[in-house]
Amino acid sequence: MISSSVISNKGFVLYPFILIFLFIVMLLNGISVNLFQRKQESRNSIKLDEFSLVEIYTIKQVKDQFLTFKPKNLNYKVGEWDIKVVFIEETANIIYQGPTTVSAIMFYDTVFKNVLDYQINDSSDGNSD
Repeated sequence: MISSSVISNKGFVLYPFILIFLFIVMLLNGISVNLFQRKQESRNSIKLDEFSLVEIYTIKQVKDQFLTFKPKNLNYKVGEWDIKVVFIEETANIIYQGPTTVSAIMFYDTVFKNVLDYQINDSSDGNSD
């Protein structure tokens, strides 16, 4: 006949294995969450880099238009971004439409031929990925 002390010893032996198993599961969970966060940051960084390249190209196009002294409104597409530029005197209103809509304003000095200010306006419908 099996005594009750033998049964309690079996439970005592399983206890460390359960703790080790839980520790391994928690460790793997932490690693997977860390990898997910890195991947998400990488995606956001790539999106930001792509938008920065679109911005650089747009600013160059706007400056070239100001240098003609008769700027014409611009509409063009770069990748997944549709860009619309409207000139009002020495100001360019820029609207980037793509995965999100971003508006910007650029002030230009035609006398010294340089950009005085470039501001991206905050939008309330921003993406918080």
